[in-house]
Amino acid sequence: MRIAALVSGGKDSWTAVNMAMEEGHSVAVVVNARSPNNWSYMYHTVNSWLVEVQATAARLPFESFYTRGEKEVEVEDLAHYLAGVKERWHVDALSIGGIRSNYQGDRIKMVCDRLGLEVYAPLWHKDSEWLLEEYLRRGMDVVFVLASALGLGPSWLGRHLDESAISELVALNKKWGVDPTGEGGEYESMVLDSPIFKERIAVEDAEKVWKVDTGVYLIKRVKLVPKQVVQEAQAR
Repeated sequence: MRIAALVSGGKDSWTAVNMAMEEGHSVAVVVNARSPNNWSYMYHTVNSWLVEVQATAARLPFESFYTRGEKEVEVEDLAHYLAGVKERWHVDALSIGGIRSNYQGDRIKMVCDRLGLEVYAPLWHKDSEWLLEEYLRRGMDVVFVLASALGLGPSWLGRHLDESAISELVALNKKWGVDPTGEGGEYESMVLDSPIFKERIAVEDAEKVWKVDTGVYLIKRVKLVPKQVVQEAQAR
């Protein structure tokens, strides 16, 4: 298939892109939705500007579109935009990183059915713990950029996904029902490195902002760093 990849910047959507390429599909373009609604039902908004940097690191074409951010209206915004993407890039499928959200999954399928596009969702209904371990097995560098759930305090902002974080997320699931993958909006993530990135993203300036029970890790400045430089520095 020739795929347009709907990417939020997080671990799930980029893993879907990785899997598509491994299976021999052609990823024609990375697309990202920009929404004025920080609590959009459909799209992530924290640090969405970084998706263009990620696409550059992956050497993939990039496009973004603006949605009005209103419930259901933003679905129509997606349909209008994807109609143009299909024509410009000659794609026949859309990849998403959805895992369990029927709200998002049903609406994306409805849009794709209308446009004659297949939905490529390789993470759909996969086990949460297996997925978290899969991100590490793939060598992905994932940082938490939003925390909004019981047990996820300011210390999670800017934290990297590792075995310790996975253990804590699993424990929070058992105690409070927190979805370990963040599928319920408990947290959002940003990928700084991936197997398909030719360079990794280094954060040069960021700020933690915490209000009442929710916080965001606002990334203000980054640079692309050759992976060989990073590997040599780690070896010293």
